[in-house]
Amino acid sequence: MKNINYEKLTPMMKQYVDLKGENSDSILMFRMGDFYEMFLEDAVIASKELDIVLTGREAGLEERVPMCGVPHHAVDNYINRLINKGYKVAICDQLEDPKLAKGLVKRGVTRIITPGTNLDYHEYDGSNYLGSIYTGFNSMALSYVDFSTGDLYITYAQGNYNESNSILRNQISILEIKELIISSEINLKDISENKNILINDVERQTEFNEEFLKFYQNLKKDKIVESMIEKNDVMLLSLAQLHLYLKQTQFDFINHIRQLEFIDLDKYMILDNHTLYSLDIFSETDKKLEGTLLHLLDKTKTSMGYRKLRYFLEHPLKEKKQIKTRLNIVDSLVKNLIVLDSIRKYLSDIYDIERILVKVSGQSNSPKDLIQLKKSFTGLPSLKNLIDNLNLQDSILLDFESLDELHQLLEKSLLEDAPFSPKEGSVIKDGFSKELDDLKSNTINSKTWILDYENELKVETGISKLRIKYNKILGYFIEITKSHTDKIPEYFIRKQTLVNSERYFTEKLKSTEMTILNSKDKIDSLEFNLYEGIRNEILNNYDRILKVANVIANIDVFSNFAYVAQKYSYVKPELSNSGYLDIKGGRHPIVEKNVDIFIDNDTYIDMKNNFILLTGPNMAGKSTYMRQIALISIMMQIGSFVPCESASLPVFDRIFTRIGAHDNLYMGESTFMVEMKEMADIIENATENSLIILDEVGRGTSTYDGLSLAKSLIEYIVENINAKTIFATHFHELTDLQYKYSNIKNQTMQVREKDGDIQFLRKVIDGTSDKSYGIHVATLAGIKESIIRKA
Repeated sequence: MKNINYEKLTPMMKQYVDLKGENSDSILMFRMGDFYEMFLEDAVIASKELDIVLTGREAGLEERVPMCGVPHHAVDNYINRLINKGYKVAICDQLEDPKLAKGLVKRGVTRIITPGTNLDYHEYDGSNYLGSIYTGFNSMALSYVDFSTGDLYITYAQGNYNESNSILRNQISILEIKELIISSEINLKDISENKNILINDVERQTEFNEEFLKFYQNLKKDKIVESMIEKNDVMLLSLAQLHLYLKQTQFDFINHIRQLEFIDLDKYMILDNHTLYSLDIFSETDKKLEGTLLHLLDKTKTSMGYRKLRYFLEHPLKEKKQIKTRLNIVDSLVKNLIVLDSIRKYLSDIYDIERILVKVSGQSNSPKDLIQLKKSFTGLPSLKNLIDNLNLQDSILLDFESLDELHQLLEKSLLEDAPFSPKEGSVIKDGFSKELDDLKSNTINSKTWILDYENELKVETGISKLRIKYNKILGYFIEITKSHTDKIPEYFIRKQTLVNSERYFTEKLKSTEMTILNSKDKIDSLEFNLYEGIRNEILNNYDRILKVANVIANIDVFSNFAYVAQKYSYVKPELSNSGYLDIKGGRHPIVEKNVDIFIDNDTYIDMKNNFILLTGPNMAGKSTYMRQIALISIMMQIGSFVPCESASLPVFDRIFTRIGAHDNLYMGESTFMVEMKEMADIIENATENSLIILDEVGRGTSTYDGLSLAKSLIEYIVENINAKTIFATHFHELTDLQYKYSNIKNQTMQVREKDGDIQFLRKVIDGTSDKSYGIHVATLAGIKESIIRKA
């Protein structure tokens, strides 16, 4: 736009250029009638990215300026496509009715849509987080919001910059935050590139403005949390930074953010990024869920339930009472399968209440949203009755309203087939408003008069084909074919001449037309006012509805756990009070679904034997066995039944894994460097209440160095950490460590050899393996026989 002669531009293009100048980092979608238009550089970009036709428009210059556009009713899809490609989009709307405008229609930017503030959730049920990081002296805070639901969280990490940065980087990755607000002293370049996060580098804030303080005071929050946050400027400044960005991009549309939850990382099992992906809990890409624990466990019926399930997996519990409460709810449902089936049936009819509420509170609200709320409320009394009949004690499901009066309001007021816009009319049912019914009755009487008047004119003129018609431009008119013009009375006034007919009106017809059209305007206006009254009643009960939505999400997750337990033969685990781990017939929940026959295994680890040194050939099942122990532990701590015959499990504070190689090539790090960094993290952060899973540590370097490092690491874990550990290795020399340390127990994968044939039984037994069976594995892998003979 630098080379454009501003003075020569048409008034409309000057308006566009001015608004674009204020939003230079965004694609500006400029509302013109029924389209959102883009001009100049934005048009060229959008045409290419959205695969739409690039045209031109007269703008007062010598040449037409580039232009492209999209229909307003389909704009969400196009916005979403631009957001997914990393663009920001500024929405410029008409701020007045063009029919009433004097001169150029007033326009203004009403929202700036970014990856973290995108409300278009049609293709994604998960959370969509916008985060804000703020650093202090030996501390760092992360606040984050799912703008599409209004869920606002804050967490905090202490320690030097590297320590706190590492903790919060892990949270950012786990939560799959889409957009971050940071100040320049924070280095997140590596994680932003790897996870495709949009980074907004802003000026560091040092104080709170009045708008933020008002926003903060209006947030619902636990009193203890409130006291803790208010003593911590780092957390408050992180929130203030987030609030400022939301005000700059969303203007006044942030009132749906009503509650703040503090995530105390000390209350949850910590799962680092590597562990989440090496155990296949989540996928490293949003779109590939199959083959993950999330995908396996997700039989939820609502979007809210899906988000809650993911939240559970992101935050496994450490508090035994909370774990037992969840397990007891699932147990009650498993024991009442008829009730379970009914609950899931009612859940199937519930829409995404959390996100619908956000839409209802915004400018783009529609009667369709309220209709979906009504349908969601329909089964709540029956659902509440089913939950009440389970007689749950001390349950998180007891605070459950059926919202009868709101359902009745929506049921008796709104037409089922109401249009998308509340201003189009045909929204309110007959019988809801006497004033509206009277207006409609008058309109119907007027239209009846039109039919009677048409018949009267037919008789008077003798023209049987005379018709009274209507269109938006001419209004009501009398249409007569030209062959009958000689019969037209003198008081008919010509309105329009067509090739084969003439159109007329009479003073009597014009007077009635005004009555009908005035009634239509009054009806539409009254219907809109009634609709706004209904919408405001819903918004007045926002917090009540949101609380019910949260209960529904929990019901969905627990009934989902019960359904999965019954479907896959999972059992209720017991919590071990003495710290031992005892799994009978344990199975890997994901692998067992992909094989015809899965061999289960027992695992027993106590404080006397808390270190298992596992040997055995490749492809014998070591990695599967180790992963299943970690997955069973995580499943218990989210409140799920587990895949085994029985289980008594301790509560772990962290689970560490070193399985497989994830080379950070974009950081210039080799497999061995990654391996050593992960081991350093384990040594630094593991406790005696942790579970450590290590597979082939030391294989990324020479045999001698690898063996020496593996031995030293084992000795350090045994002597200094004393965590429950399973260490798989091909270094058979390490098995002698059981003679040095009484708590090390050697186990191996059972192999059957008979007449030169080798069979991997995938069963864990006590003892050691002194063979790797590498030649046999190569044969199984399909290596040519000529190569095998030379080996």
